[in-house]
Amino acid sequence: LNTTDNGKLAALQAKLRHQQQEDWSQIQGVQGELDRTKAADQAEEEQMREQEKKEEETLSAQVQHLQATIKQLEAAQVAINSTLDTRIASENRTAESLRAALSQETREAEEAQQEEATLRKELGVAQAGERQDEQEETREAATAAGLRQGLQGAE
Repeated sequence: LNTTDNGKLAALQAKLRHQQQEDWSQIQGVQGELDRTKAADQAEEEQMREQEKKEEETLSAQVQHLQATIKQLEAAQVAINSTLDTRIASENRTAESLRAALSQETREAEEAQQEEATLRKELGVAQAGERQDEQEETREAATAAGLRQGLQGAE
């Protein structure tokens, strides 16, 4: 090899080293960018996991609150049903008592009507008897008056 070739070779080697340094610099820049992107992605993923965890905790708390509310509502429904059952039973007893009282009053009213009818019949019979007595007294009085006139006329 001659000096010209050696010089060319050295220049090519220098150029190659310079190119390698630039490539290495670019590789390091890209690697740095990749590392930053990877770190940002990991931070974002961690933030998303934290956000999801918070949302899950919030949802869990809401579910627990709703379950407690449902249990309270179910207990209130049981109490209301019990109260309604008690009221219905009381109303049924009251209605039965009223039916019994009405039935008793109806029997008493029927008995009073029968007694009234009997008394009216007895009154009718008594009035008819009184009319007969009055008619008989009137006849007797007329007979007595006729006899007195006959006696006075005979005197």
